[in-house]
Amino acid sequence: MLFSSALYWSFIPLSIITLSIADFKHFLLIPGDIIDEDIIPVIHSNVGEKLTSFKSKYGVYAVTGNHEYIGGVYKAKKYLTGHNINLLNDTAILIDDSFYLAGREDLTNSAIRKGKN
Repeated sequence: MLFSSALYWSFIPLSIITLSIADFKHFLLIPGDIIDEDIIPVIHSNVGEKLTSFKSKYGVYAVTGNHEYIGGVYKAKKYLTGHNINLLNDTAILIDDSFYLAGREDLTNSAIRKGKN
C-alpha cells in the first residue's frame, strides 16, 4: 500500500514510478492534491498513462484535495476517473467483503468551491 500526496508528476522520474508499481499488492491510496492546481502540465506530461499503469488487487483510490479545487475540480475529477482512479469523496466502499474504505472531502474545499468551479 502506498500513500502519496502533492505529487508533482513532471518531476518524478518514470523509473521511480515503475519501481514503485511492483509494491502495490492490495491497493494504492492517494490522499488529495494529485493535480497541483493547473491540469495543463499534467496533460502535457501524459500523467494519465502513468496513472493507468498503477495496478493492484483491489484498485487505486483517491480523494481530491484543495489543489484540485483551486485549479478546477470538475476537470480534475474527469481526468482522474478517466485514468482508472476511483474517487472516494465522502464515499465508502466495501473491499473484498472484509472492510470498508472511506474517503472524506477536505473541509476547506467548500469555501474554495463557492468561489470557483
